[in-house]
Amino acid sequence: MPRLIPTLSKVIPVHQATHGYKVQKLAVEKHVFPAPKATTQKYAFLWSHSNGFNKETLHPLMRHFLNHLRSQPHFDTIDIEFVAWEARNHGDSARLNEGTFLDRYNWFDNVMDTKQVIDTFELKTGYDKFIGVGHSFGATSMLVCEFFFPKTFDGLCLIEPVIGSNIDDVEIRAQYPTMSSKNRRDTWANR
Repeated sequence: MPRLIPTLSKVIPVHQATHGYKVQKLAVEKHVFPAPKATTQKYAFLWSHSNGFNKETLHPLMRHFLNHLRSQPHFDTIDIEFVAWEARNHGDSARLNEGTFLDRYNWFDNVMDTKQVIDTFELKTGYDKFIGVGHSFGATSMLVCEFFFPKTFDGLCLIEPVIGSNIDDVEIRAQYPTMSSKNRRDTWANR
């Protein structure tokens, strides 16, 4: 399935409360789907990928969701905008940040970068409804962003957020499969 072609592609700085804020950037795409009838409202959806994946992995879901919304007459008068972005060490953002990676990166950085995307694109203030859609790492970042900044989202769709009853020590967390994904290969030999 082909990727969604963005209406706007933008490079923004990472959040200034994080390490690397002076040099690292985020790749963000906006997809605008005007209402087929006279517009009465505008809804924004922020899409955030899982650890080890990129924003394009969400495109099939985004396309299916848009088709579902447009199949309902209620959404005929609502402009729908999707904003999809990549964590600083994933996909297009990783290419932008080549040579600037730090030894330290944590999920808090992604939480704050989520807030940076929201603020830069005025997702909370420029729309009638603002919904976050995140998978795993992205879902957890949105949930913590909502905890840090209550009422940021009008709704959240969290797919497999990483949630536990306690927070282990750093040495133990380093053994988690999600943390070890940083050791994944990004190239493979041809067969």
